[in-house]
Amino acid sequence: MKLIFNLIAEKIIRDQLTNNASAINIIEQFNSDTFPLFFSALNGIFLVTKEEGDPEDIEVKIVLELDGVQLYENNLSFGFLGKKRARVMYVVNNLVIPKPGTLTSKIFVQDDEIGEYNMDINQITKVEKMETPIETDQES
Repeated sequence: MKLIFNLIAEKIIRDQLTNNASAINIIEQFNSDTFPLFFSALNGIFLVTKEEGDPEDIEVKIVLELDGVQLYENNLSFGFLGKKRARVMYVVNNLVIPKPGTLTSKIFVQDDEIGEYNMDINQITKVEKMETPIETDQES
């Protein structure tokens, strides 16, 4: 089995009529001024192709790590349904990111990693609100 793509987004929508998927707000990096960081839901999607000798039904393991420390693990089963490719969507609920670093989504078949997707989680300086409005020299 070969991984074509793997990504995480805030929302993934599948059109019922066309079966096309749309990823909204793909997370390549995330900036926060405070930690821990809490995500109530992250949506993942990956596409794999079936190679000669691969079984029709597959079980994969999804792992999310922050700088090598595992934060999430789940097994998913799916079938190719007689097709050459399979697209799988999943949701990770209530994920806590304790500190800045690299968040990595890994996909395993048995014990073999078939691919990963990296997202930078950055600490930024908090922007203070201005207490007084900026005055301009506009004439009314």
